Amino acid sequence: MAPDSDLKQSYCIYTSRVRLLILSAIGLIAITIAFGFYIWGTTTSVDLITVILSSVSGVAIIESLIRVICKSKRIPRLRTNEINRPVPSQTLIAVLIYIVITIIFFYPVLSDITTALIGPTEDNVKYLWNMWWGERYFAGLEPSLTYSSDIFYPEGSSLVFNDFSWYNLGISLLLSPVFNNTTIYNILILHTFVIAALGAFLLVRYMTGSFWAGILGGFIFAFNPSHFAHSLHHLNIASIQFLPFFTLYNIKSVRMGGMRNSILAAFFLFLCAMCDWNYLIFCLLLMAIIYAFVAIRQKRIILPDIVRNSAIILGFGLLPVFPWLIKMSIVGLANPQANPAGHNLFVADALAFIIPHSHHLLSGVDFIDGFNRMITGNPWESAVYLGIANIALAVYALFMGSRRVFILIVSLITFSILAMGSYLHFAGIQLPIALPYKLIEMTPLLKHARNPARLIVFVYLVLAILSPLGLIYLCKRWKLRSKRAIVFAVFSTVIFFDFFSVCTETSNTSSPLCYEVIEQDNGDYAILDLPTSWTGNAQYMMFQTFHHRPIVQGLVPRKIGRSLIDYLSFRDIQERRRQLISNKVKYIVLHKELLGAAAADAIHYHKRVFTQIYSDARQVVFQVY
Repeated sequence: MAPDSDLKQSYCIYTSRVRLLILSAIGLIAITIAFGFYIWGTTTSVDLITVILSSVSGVAIIESLIRVICKSKRIPRLRTNEINRPVPSQTLIAVLIYIVITIIFFYPVLSDITTALIGPTEDNVKYLWNMWWGERYFAGLEPSLTYSSDIFYPEGSSLVFNDFSWYNLGISLLLSPVFNNTTIYNILILHTFVIAALGAFLLVRYMTGSFWAGILGGFIFAFNPSHFAHSLHHLNIASIQFLPFFTLYNIKSVRMGGMRNSILAAFFLFLCAMCDWNYLIFCLLLMAIIYAFVAIRQKRIILPDIVRNSAIILGFGLLPVFPWLIKMSIVGLANPQANPAGHNLFVADALAFIIPHSHHLLSGVDFIDGFNRMITGNPWESAVYLGIANIALAVYALFMGSRRVFILIVSLITFSILAMGSYLHFAGIQLPIALPYKLIEMTPLLKHARNPARLIVFVYLVLAILSPLGLIYLCKRWKLRSKRAIVFAVFSTVIFFDFFSVCTETSNTSSPLCYEVIEQDNGDYAILDLPTSWTGNAQYMMFQTFHHRPIVQGLVPRKIGRSLIDYLSFRDIQERRRQLISNKVKYIVLHKELLGAAAADAIHYHKRVFTQIYSDARQVVFQVY
């Protein structure tokens, strides 16, 4: 390999017409797309102007970064594990370390691992329905995985966009003969931390050649605030464990070639898609960024070797999921109501990168609590805190200036901007500055990635490499070799406590007694649970796994078409009774905890027409006919 001075010359190309051409093309493509949407009437003139300014500014930022890096002083060259194979003993030690850390993060709830779900009651309980429905389908008890009339009864709804998370569903089917679904869910959540940390460890060790840098990088990625927050709510979004493996083998495919690396990258791309469709889109963005960087560095637009390897990755990675992607595309294009909102709600606030999140050890501080209440979205989508020590080390690595740092910094900035959503948010205030994600929001099919903040996962992955690199550069630059262990221990301790969170909340997964009373009726009927709410609808689906009766409510990421719950009368109770009878909805269950202060009025209101047959501290059951 060439010395660092030669490596710098390969990408410090100030007067290169090719580089200027590519950078200009990036800006022009963005401007052209934005102008096209403006002509088609899908965006406003203000959006058009702000997207153009953002594109031009982005090109200018990239140009400035190149100049900063190229003027920086030479740093000691690091060696990577491009030839040496991983040491199995190191991998085993890493796994044991990450298992211990996972136990530390979740120790308060591990005693209830077989009876309660990790995290407060929210979307997490709905995943029990996903497992149950999958088990019934593969047992031949349900006719379809793409449609169900047992939810949103009687019309039902498409399940094409449902968050089954096929990888997790497959593992749950394998474990179901041994464990109950509650235990399986918890195992699936916990294993994402260990496997994600292992993948990041292998990636960082490959990039730095350092075992301890790999250990630190694995922790930064797997135990980042966003992953921890989502692990309390979303099994599919918490399943980030295959992203570092895909990144590792995609980088190897670009740098070293070889069919093995391409096939492994394709395999992990497939697993990422099987965990969540968002991660498929994110991986494709990563491939595009890496290709663009290499094209700029080599002063060529077409790179035959990388194009061939990328075709192998995409071909083998997407072929198994292609039929389902086609189905999603057809349903999405044919049903405009399936187009989601949230591109400007579930975003990364610019200040949230540097202000601790709601699960941080400092979350009790008034300023921090106030800020987290002020920003848009919800606590798990807005958890994008990067850590002060990580940011400092990344900045130090930037100004040390090596070739590998450049692509990392560009990737970090790119994914950070994308995570900010369609418009810039600062301290909870939306500013009239359109960002590149606006183009994704306006693009058919891609617009279904409605949670830009989830792109923060790749920001953390890049940070998992940059932060240990900065630490290595710090030790080498200031000749701290004799004190390297102390410096590493100090920074690692700071980073550990800056990311440290403890799970203390769980969700009860038992069936309320009221459904046992209803189950005594062996007739053909459905159940209406009230009130209608996001959390409540998820619980009603979980309850269905016990009573096995159709329910009027439901919760899916993209509901297709209208159902009874959409036109059910809530003003005229006599009309509601007629609607329920005509659709064979025989029982109404009022959930007092979800109704809150309105419970007493709701019970009194329903007593006017319906017959109360059961009541306890949590539920009241009325018989319609």
